[in-house]
Amino acid sequence: MEWHYDDRHARATDIIDALPENKHSDVIFVLGSAHSHDDIADVVAERFRASERAVIISGHANESANIKALAVARGVPPSRIECENNASNTLENFLFSEPLLHGASEQKTIEIICKDYSAPRVFLTATKTLPQWTIGIHSYRLSAVTPAAFLDKFVAETQKIEKYASKGDITSPDTIGLDPDLFVAQS
Repeated sequence: MEWHYDDRHARATDIIDALPENKHSDVIFVLGSAHSHDDIADVVAERFRASERAVIISGHANESANIKALAVARGVPPSRIECENNASNTLENFLFSEPLLHGASEQKTIEIICKDYSAPRVFLTATKTLPQWTIGIHSYRLSAVTPAAFLDKFVAETQKIEKYASKGDITSPDTIGLDPDLFVAQS
């Protein structure tokens, strides 16, 4: 079967939309990014206002501090935000933040804020590193990412999923109905 752009875009969106949400978690976990800190802070503030709870931001170098400052400027109390500053990839975000997560969450429930195109890989990393937790994903689209760029980034993510699954760093993509070959073969 030959997949066309619209089919692949719809399938990618369906996979992301099918990931579980956890709007009533006791902690918001934010994955840092080298760019678009304003977009991230907007989502953090929105999710915090929806249900005030602990916020943990994980990122490399100044990412988490920059996102925290922007979230505080949008009304999130600084006392509700903790930062992890050493992670340079998604697996490290979870591993290095685990002590903060355990300290902030009595119920082991988490809502993860991440970019939409990386949401499946983030979810699979979370289920591998936090197997006893109730995990939800709140994904967002960067304001500068077009639908075509989204699909390119999603395809690149499926290639990462295959690589990390073979290393044992993430849960099998089968758990979310993702067959990376559907996207990679057509890229």
